[in-house]
Amino acid sequence: MAATNRISDKSHVHALGEALKSRFHSIVELVTTADDFIKYAQGKPKTFSDRDISFIRNRPSLLHDFTPTKDLTNSPCPRSWEFTAEFFRMYEPDLPPMQLIAGAIGEGAAAERLGFERIYSQLPSRKEILENPEGAPVPDDPAIRYALCGMLASKTTKKNAADVFKYFERLGPEFAVVAVKDAIGYNPGLVGTKVFRDKWLKENPEILMEG
Repeated sequence: MAATNRISDKSHVHALGEALKSRFHSIVELVTTADDFIKYAQGKPKTFSDRDISFIRNRPSLLHDFTPTKDLTNSPCPRSWEFTAEFFRMYEPDLPPMQLIAGAIGEGAAAERLGFERIYSQLPSRKEILENPEGAPVPDDPAIRYALCGMLASKTTKKNAADVFKYFERLGPEFAVVAVKDAIGYNPGLVGTKVFRDKWLKENPEILMEG
């Protein structure tokens, strides 16, 4: 078994001879997906915060926006997003310098990621949502909704699942299904709760099928 980059990636790759290629049982190209990356990130809570994961949910096209260049610059890819997550951890509770983040994922992605971090100041508090899931404010901005989904999903427990899921419903089907799916990613034990079995699984069986 072997792994390599494509020649088009300009990563010190040279063409393989036909005789060598024919000795591999099969040659496949792996494609990066946001869902796969998020599963990986949820398994590394000491590196990735819920904000890192919510950002990729909101901007999946930036997960692997690889642009080969001769310039000494980086572009977004799963590896550089992990470096970026580490920078945010290092500087908490402050934000890392723009120059540092841009050096990992490029200026455009860095500006978006830092802007997303500032969105959290606009979120309703978790305490407010749990105390009043049917009356707590629901933001209109999709980016803020993704941030809110991530914040709640990472803190959902068997004890508060009924209230959190009730609030998720008010975000609309697109956000609600993603939020519940991420909550299960953080806490697989939620699949055993009554609210999940009796409501969410019946209405959205794809939540487990896709997981």
